[in-house]
Amino acid sequence: ASNFSSLVVGAKYSLGANRAATANLAVPAGNVDDPGLSIGIMNTTALAAGFDLNAQLQLGLLKGYTGGTGMVVDALIEPSKVFNDRFVGYLDVLITSNTNSFSNFLAVNLGPNLDIGLSDGTVLNLSVTLGLTGDAKQAKTGLTAILLRAM
Repeated sequence: ASNFSSLVVGAKYSLGANRAATANLAVPAGNVDDPGLSIGIMNTTALAAGFDLNAQLQLGLLKGYTGGTGMVVDALIEPSKVFNDRFVGYLDVLITSNTNSFSNFLAVNLGPNLDIGLSDGTVLNLSVTLGLTGDAKQAKTGLTAILLRAM
């Protein structure tokens, strides 16, 4: 709550019914002095009782993501549940490290979040994140609000 931390602009491109490619640009703003680029692949698998399991592997490049050291590797494991046509809940487990020194940069963070459908194609995502374990885990509780627009 003390200051604006970062601004990321991204896109997701469908590669089929259950898979997508992602690209994000960290914009020099807030605590980010240099641009960063990440690319990734996502997959969704249907589980029992109306739950889905989303998984993503993402590689962070350029100084804005890496801090100038190695390449950032993110793995996301995200069970999700559709409650109705307006609300979807997620429980994100994000595992992050850096190719320069995997154990020194390891972080496991938890981020429960909720999608709220505002109108056709527009969604507000609200999230709380906290660090679970690892030398580089998130030190403070984070709050995130993301406005998503399907195009």
